[in-house]
Amino acid sequence: FQVQIDDSLSSSFKDFERFAARKDWEKAFRAIGEIPSEKRVGMLKSSDGMILPARLLLRQVVADLPADGREAFRVFFDAKARELLSQINKEDAPPGEDVKIAQQVYDEYFLTSVGDDAANLLGDAAFEQGDFRGAERHWRAILDHHPNTELSELRIQVKRAIALLRAGRSKQFVAIVNDIQQRFPGEQ
Repeated sequence: FQVQIDDSLSSSFKDFERFAARKDWEKAFRAIGEIPSEKRVGMLKSSDGMILPARLLLRQVVADLPADGREAFRVFFDAKARELLSQINKEDAPPGEDVKIAQQVYDEYFLTSVGDDAANLLGDAAFEQGDFRGAERHWRAILDHHPNTELSELRIQVKRAIALLRAGRSKQFVAIVNDIQQRFPGEQ
């Protein structure tokens, strides 16, 4: 079988990689910023030859940027991400729209100042639907990529632990509980 790769998506991604390698952040982010959300459902070939979903690969390469690149990403996309996330909880929104918006912020603007809020909302939604591994993955992403989050680290770790337990991953659950006990003694 053959995996279809969108040429325009691939071209924009290669432009991003080329500009990012030169640390020309404005051109790099303009290249991926021009990729519409509906195009991000395709597949892309990573630098190591693996073919991955575009959303995953784009989020991964942005998260792996050097510190100056991540900061430039925040500056470049923060206003757009905040505007998008502000649409959550609107009274006239159709059911499920909050999760859809949070997913877009998570996929496209995760490293912005509101990416952690989107990931937390997605973790809660995944947990409520019984996708405990997905919930844990979203909450772990906050801890891994948002060190300055205003969300409570203790609360996120507890949510991760519960999700891991529900997912049947008892060894990881025990490790997180031990970490919580050592790092947050006496807290509830």
